[in-house]
This record gives sequence, C-alpha cells and structure tokens, in this order.
Amino acid sequence: MEVGSKNRFLKNTLQLNVSAFSNDYTNLQEQRQIPVGNTTISAIFNAAKASAKGVEAELEWRASRATTFGGTLSLLDAKYTSFPDVALPFGTSILVADPTSTAPQTDANGVVIAPAGQRRLFAPGYKCGVVPGTGGAGQPAAAYGCDLSGNRIPYAARSQGSVFLKHDIGLAGGGRLTPMVVVSYNSGFFGQPTNAQIEKQGAFTKTDIKVNWRMNDQWSLLGFVDNVGNTQTINRFVWGGGGALQVSAAPPRMMGLKLTYSKF
Repeated sequence: MEVGSKNRFLKNTLQLNVSAFSNDYTNLQEQRQIPVGNTTISAIFNAAKASAKGVEAELEWRASRATTFGGTLSLLDAKYTSFPDVALPFGTSILVADPTSTAPQTDANGVVIAPAGQRRLFAPGYKCGVVPGTGGAGQPAAAYGCDLSGNRIPYAARSQGSVFLKHDIGLAGGGRLTPMVVVSYNSGFFGQPTNAQIEKQGAFTKTDIKVNWRMNDQWSLLGFVDNVGNTQTINRFVWGGGGALQVSAAPPRMMGLKLTYSKF
C-alpha cells in the first residue's frame, strides 16, 4: 500500500513530493550461505515473512532564475517478521570438550545435541537450536539453525538522503557554466540477514562536485570529482567458502572530464 502527494508552491518555483508506504511479504526469497564441511554453498530460500514501512520525500526549489536547491529523504523500517531455522554462515554451533559433562546434552525436546564429555555452544547473540524434524527418533541427524525474526533486511538503511545546490552562470557567446555540489548521507546497513557486526556498513556522508560547461546546443564539457573526501564504504557483503567474508568496495575518489556532443 502506498499513498503520496505531489505539490507545487511559490508560483511553481518550489516542488515537494511526499509518499508513505507499507508492504508485507510472504515467502520473500533470500540467498543464504550454508556451511558444509570446510566450504560454504549458496542457495535460495524463502524467508517466511517480512515487512517494509517508510516515508520518502523530494524537494526542489528554484530560488532564482540561476540558483536551484533540492534534496531527498528516505526513512525505512524493513525487517523480517518471521525467519526461523537459518544456518549461520560463520558457524551456528561448535562442540567443545567438557569433562564435567557425564551424560549426553539434550535440548528442551530431549534431542541429543552433544555426547557425554562434550558440550555444544551456540553462536552468542542468536536464538539457535535444533531445526524441527531433525535429531529425533527415526528422523535425520540433528541440524542446527537460528531465528532471525526481527533482523533488518540487508542493505535497507534506516535513513538516507541528499542535498544539492547548483547555479547557472551565463557566458559571453551564449554558453553556460553550471557548478553543482551534491552531499549524500546514509545511516548504514547490514549486508546479510544475520546482521552480524562484521557485516555492517556504518553511517557515512559523501560529497560530489561537478562543473558543466555548456558551450552551445551541441557541445558540453563536464568536470567532476566524485567522493571528494575519499570515504571508504562497502557495497556488498558475501560469505564465501570456508566461512570467509568477501566484500565489494564502492569506488574511491574519482575525478575526470567528460566531453559530450549531441545533435537533435
């Protein structure tokens, strides 16, 4: 469900668009990395349920014939409402020696999870246990999973937005020079459903500067510096073989010139 409004004010110099949405998902497909021996396999599963609620806004104000100011804002609450029995890619549980354990360790349903002389430890901070339908009499060997219900959906920042300012400068001969500054903000996100701290990209701000020289109706030259502060951020997190975390980084500071020719 989504509702919104598009508005113009101040003699059509100010445009404000606002929308709010609420979406519920059933059998949301997710990619999971599953430990198998000394490696990890990737498979597509259905997360039982998820929800996403948020607000988005866009503003653009032409303060004068030459100067334009604008911005965007997004507020989002996106999480799994039910996502049980997930094997953690970095290990759901381990067996450790425990000389004080003189009898097999069992869970609340009586399923043996560790033999005498050993103890099973689950990943701290997660609600983990035996996957239903395994480990009992006449059932497959015990498998272990964790309940990720309530975790945030990957790459869904709670808040993000941007502001920009551009100014047109008329040049002799009919050309136009337009400098522009864009500042964007992201509150951070998790790269995997497990929401582990090692998979987290923290909050960051980036600034881009552009100057466009419109020579005439056919030729233009754009000079740019993207990510002026050379802020290091990660675009993607993937758990690979052997429980190793692989990441893809966003581009560092980049600068250049772009010459464009167009003929209508």
